[in-house]
Amino acid sequence: MNATCKLISRRSLAGCGQFTNVCKLCTQSKQFERAALVQVERGRKLTHLDERGKINHVDVSSKRTSKRRAVAETRVSLSVEVFKLVRDNVVKKGDVESTVKIAGVMGAKMTSQLIPLCHNVQLDHVDVEVDYEEPNYVIITVSSSCEGKTGVEMESLTGATIAALTLYDMCKSYGHDITITNTKLLLKSKRAVNLSDQLPENYTKMYNKLRNVLKFY
Repeated sequence: MNATCKLISRRSLAGCGQFTNVCKLCTQSKQFERAALVQVERGRKLTHLDERGKINHVDVSSKRTSKRRAVAETRVSLSVEVFKLVRDNVVKKGDVESTVKIAGVMGAKMTSQLIPLCHNVQLDHVDVEVDYEEPNYVIITVSSSCEGKTGVEMESLTGATIAALTLYDMCKSYGHDITITNTKLLLKSKRAVNLSDQLPENYTKMYNKLRNVLKFY
């Protein structure tokens, strides 16, 4: 058993007998060994810090292009009176829900300008939903997607946060009893884009056998 499979075995499975065939395949290609080691080591360090603990902008040039999606949510607590004004769309500043949705899209698109070490992602789509929960919560959900080399969780989280701040701005003339809370990531996914076409022809078959172990997508 080579080092790659030993590491995966310790991290993922109690026994190593399942990796007999994988070992034979892994030793044929350094490419897959390196990929597996990256997966194993990824959780052991902060990628935004280099070996000296200094700030590091992650190099994603070696990553494969994947379909990325992330969904984030934040909740805004209002007074009961202001909640009803927002829900009924009679706030004096104008159409709160539409303004919040536009702000969420703009926030997601501007993430790399607001968060120092985020990559500039070419977003394919941003969707903002506004829901009302009695007696006084407005729930903002932002879904972002792209085809790229890095995820879009920060885009969704930033979009949700900017949307919530916009709701605050629209309502603050009624009072400052407004709380933005529970901003969190709900979903993050990645799926390969024609990955078998990106591999050399002689590696395609090997990839199909190894993909569940190495988790390329």
